[in-house]
Amino acid sequence: MNNIAQKVLELEDIHLSEAPTKLGKYVQYSLYKTTETIRAYTNATHQSGDDFFNGDKPFADIITQAVQTRYRATDIDRKMIDIKSGRNDKVIPAMFLNITLKEWMRKENFGIFLNKWGMELSKYGSSVVKATRKDGELHIDVVPWGRLIVDPEDMSQAPVIETYNLTESDLLKNNIYNKDRVDELISAKMARETKGREIADQNKEFYKIYEVHGFLQESELTDNEEDTDFIQQVHILSYQIGEDGKKAPYTLYRGREEKSPYTITHLIPEEGRTLSRGVVEQLFNSQWMANHYASLLKESIDTSSKMVYQTQDMSLQGKNSLELETGSILFTEKLITPLNNQVVNTTPIQNGYESWRGLSNSISGVSEAMQGEVKAGAAWRQTEALLRESHSLFALMVQNKSLDLEFIIKEHVIPHLKEKLNTKEEISAILDSQMIETIDKMFIPAEAVRRANRKVAEEFLKNADKMSFEEMQLMQAPDIQGEERNIKQGLAGLGGQRFFKPSDMDNLTWKELFKDIDEQVIINITGEEVNTQENITTLTTILQTLASNPTITQDKKTMFVLSKILESTGVISPLEISTLQEESQAPMWSSKPIQQPFIPVTSK
Repeated sequence: MNNIAQKVLELEDIHLSEAPTKLGKYVQYSLYKTTETIRAYTNATHQSGDDFFNGDKPFADIITQAVQTRYRATDIDRKMIDIKSGRNDKVIPAMFLNITLKEWMRKENFGIFLNKWGMELSKYGSSVVKATRKDGELHIDVVPWGRLIVDPEDMSQAPVIETYNLTESDLLKNNIYNKDRVDELISAKMARETKGREIADQNKEFYKIYEVHGFLQESELTDNEEDTDFIQQVHILSYQIGEDGKKAPYTLYRGREEKSPYTITHLIPEEGRTLSRGVVEQLFNSQWMANHYASLLKESIDTSSKMVYQTQDMSLQGKNSLELETGSILFTEKLITPLNNQVVNTTPIQNGYESWRGLSNSISGVSEAMQGEVKAGAAWRQTEALLRESHSLFALMVQNKSLDLEFIIKEHVIPHLKEKLNTKEEISAILDSQMIETIDKMFIPAEAVRRANRKVAEEFLKNADKMSFEEMQLMQAPDIQGEERNIKQGLAGLGGQRFFKPSDMDNLTWKELFKDIDEQVIINITGEEVNTQENITTLTTILQTLASNPTITQDKKTMFVLSKILESTGVISPLEISTLQEESQAPMWSSKPIQQPFIPVTSK
């Protein structure tokens, strides 16, 4: 068995053993046990044990509300993702990159990924995102914790192992797998099933696959022990029980890779842990105690609801009063009396439950105000303060999600878009009014000059051999203003839609346009729970300030302060303001000057 195959089995055994990881003298945790407990609690399932009296124990679910609240409060919608430029000379390329990003997100159903990712983060506090390419397309998805074997302290310190099940058909039609090894794997499984069907841990329909990604010695690929350099690589393998009863490995694929496809993301990172402490783990004790009090209440009600009688008449032993019908006459030698099993006072039990429920809200940051449960007589300002406190916590989580998402887009999505757009093909987009105005101001003047020049040139070439030099000099000058009117009329019929080619920007391909844009773009991401009223107030204040003093942007000191305000709010970019300032100018798609009108000049 090779080193990788052996290492995978060792890491899996350690992972499933629930061996705790010591984080300090008094603190330890098991990643596997924690994730499995979270899975159980989010499905309202007890980990063990039944009710003493009547089977299943009650599950007093306080988890679901906390998870859903955190999900809603930290949600990011794909409509809220925008690419902006950090430099004036990259405004237009960033705009077109933003258009292509939004089109890719639409085709890829990126909104579904964001919802899935957000829910995983809300449950576990951390989520592993995987970027893969298939048939030339980029796919971003969430890897469930139940399929992962990773280092519990730092995911980057050990190979990442992802497990999943494939059918025989899946194996055979995968083009990257070694066909001979696939055939051997299938044959080994069929032979084993024939010899010993008693093996219960092997599903007849599926093959368990181990996909390993890590920074490993090159010798793991070359089988040459002298190759000791460490490189990023991937191994895909499966196991079958051999005749000796041990697991025999089958390597289906191995090779180099540019970078790891996995990215660990957190709502709030936890030092020394791969898995941060999410809301469910924070409520482990609260959920256990809520279940405990619910069980006590159920047992109390179950006991008091039973009709039990006592008598010294031995002839009634084993009899049940419920077997009697209405009107039955019972003859006994001794008196029958009911047993006093009145319900005990359940108020302390109910108070205990409510106490732990209230504590769970405090721990999770979910105030009664957020749940719409405002106490009678509570002051409005007190309620508002509670809401602000909760939102500040969620704002931090949204910020962390935004940073992780920005990394994913810059690390995986933008390089993919640049690679895919190595073409001259025309793209179309529906723009907002501001983008339309910006684009049209840049396009119309230059396009009007090009059209006017083309008409004059065509007329000149058509009649050059028939005209005298004096007639050529008297030729009508290019009607640039007329062409501008024609272009505007044509664009008006398109509404918000515009069509673009890389040649419009003096670039051969879209890839060339985006060549140096990586470090100049800003991924602006805002959550749906951002206070819309605050944004409106900010924009209204800016509008009033600019309207009352139109020259304010001409003063460098004032503009500097205004830019800082705009940057801190994130509602509008200072670059957008500066772009709108250039009304009198005719900026171009590129840095080239606008073409001058064509004037034919000849010599006799």
